[in-house]
Amino acid sequence: MSEFIYHVVEPSYFDTFKGKEEYYPKRFEEEGFIHNCFKEQFDYVLGTHFSGIKEVYILKIDPALIHAQIIVEGDQHPMGFPHIYGPINMDAIVSKELKRL
Repeated sequence: MSEFIYHVVEPSYFDTFKGKEEYYPKRFEEEGFIHNCFKEQFDYVLGTHFSGIKEVYILKIDPALIHAQIIVEGDQHPMGFPHIYGPINMDAIVSKELKRL
C-alpha cells in the first residue's frame, strides 16, 4: 500500500494523546480496529459519521510507517476502507489538518 490513508477524529479527543507514542480511538477496544479512509472517501466519511460535529482533525498517515496490520475491507464504498488492526503509532502521522465542518 503506497498511497496515504486518512483518519478523522475530533480535536478534543485526539489532543489527549499529545506526547504519547500511540493513538487509538474511543471505540478501539470494542471494534478491534481503527477506521480510516482514502482521500476520495472524505465526503462520504464526513457526511455519514461526523454530521453535527463542528470541527475535526484529518490525520494523514503513511501506511509504510504503521506498525500494525492494515486491511482494506468493507462494502459500504466501492473501494473498501483501510482498517488498522492496532494502535496508530504517532510517527506514522505525517500531517494533521483542522477542518471546520
